[in-house]
Amino acid sequence: MASKVKLVVSDFHLGAGHRNKDGSVNILEDFFHDREFIEFLQHFSGGAYDDAEVELILNGDFFNLLMIDYDEVEPDVITELVALRRMTKIMEGHRAMMNALRYFQTIPGKTLTFVMGNHDPGILFPSVQELVRSYVGEAARFFSGLLRI
Repeated sequence: MASKVKLVVSDFHLGAGHRNKDGSVNILEDFFHDREFIEFLQHFSGGAYDDAEVELILNGDFFNLLMIDYDEVEPDVITELVALRRMTKIMEGHRAMMNALRYFQTIPGKTLTFVMGNHDPGILFPSVQELVRSYVGEAARFFSGLLRI
């Protein structure tokens, strides 16, 4: 009998990646465990979980749209265009993780759900959701609290 598993993680606060374009350390990056998270996904993608329905729930603040560029004039203002620009930097800064999330969803029975937190309100915009889906896969679902967006 196949089992159902819900994995819930939160508060990764992904920024623009470990390094800036010039090679310097990105002091605003909070997440340095890409490799470990990819291994986590691999663990629940096969083996004992081969036939299981596994839903990965990224339960808020997976992204940190509030602290991307240290020289922004108003970093707390998030318009749709600002959210798209910042999210693109996050996607590119953590490309290996995004590829792993994409692969995870290609496995039958494996799904991905994003729940908005206070650091990633930009996922309310449909254009930002589409951008994220272009990196992690079209089947990704988005929720704001209990409401699907």
